Amino acid sequence: MIMKRTKWFFDHEKEEKWLNEMGKDGWQLKKVKARRYTFERGKPGSHEYGMLLLDAVPALSRNSRSYIDFMESSGAEYVSRCFRWAYFRRETDQGPFRVYTDRDSLHSHYRRVAMMNGLIGVANVTIALSNLERGIEIGWVLSNAIVSLPFLWAAYLYVGKMRKAKKDEALYE
Repeated sequence: MIMKRTKWFFDHEKEEKWLNEMGKDGWQLKKVKARRYTFERGKPGSHEYGMLLLDAVPALSRNSRSYIDFMESSGAEYVSRCFRWAYFRRETDQGPFRVYTDRDSLHSHYRRVAMMNGLIGVANVTIALSNLERGIEIGWVLSNAIVSLPFLWAAYLYVGKMRKAKKDEALYE
């Protein structure tokens, strides 16, 4: 049995949590395309999911392809990709699955996510201001301004995650 769901997330940790809840209910992720998730019925709780933001689209980057190969060699299965987000899963009987096992790589990941969201948000604000200055219909100006908000919010949240991780690191040193 196949099930499709469309959802938008601006926090990958919430997305991972949702994927793992779906997996516990027996829905195994098969594909992600433009935020449309395809699941297949399987054994409940058999896999744990993780995801990461790649440096670039794997077809354009040896580094991204190498990272996917590394994850697969460590027992994870590459499930799908949506833009630069890579989705992995690993059988639960292999123990807890963590894509980021050290603070430096997690901090670097948070920085990449914050930068990507910030750039998309700022680009939309810039387009909105440019359209406003050129006298383009206000609907287009507002649409770009509105589109920028969740991306800027996500960037802000990830900067907060970076700061919290840094503060936690200082506590344990």
